[in-house]
Amino acid sequence: RLNFTVPAGGIVQVRISCAVHGATTFPTILLGVLEGSTVRGRISPIGGLKTTAVATAMVTQEAVFLVTGLTPSANLNWDAAYGVETLVAATAIKYGGPNDATANNAFGGIAFEIWNPS
Repeated sequence: RLNFTVPAGGIVQVRISCAVHGATTFPTILLGVLEGSTVRGRISPIGGLKTTAVATAMVTQEAVFLVTGLTPSANLNWDAAYGVETLVAATAIKYGGPNDATANNAFGGIAFEIWNPS
């Protein structure tokens, strides 16, 4: 969840980055933002395999989009959101992980940013 004040132009840029992991094929997903139960924006992220398509592959997904028509100076709370369009049961967004020598468990963080694009 991010709390922010809408800039004077009434437009913000959203960026979400994460890792999808868990199967040899991957789901079709959407990344976006919610204000309460209202979808304020969503998009199919870009991303691709950096390795062979195996269940241990970590596929980076990144979404960048604008949300327009906001009330300048409004104080808002938005949540990052994840929607699944085509399900692949073993895959999910994964994050965190221990600091050890075990492979396939250090997923990193999820970036959720809201910017003034001007």
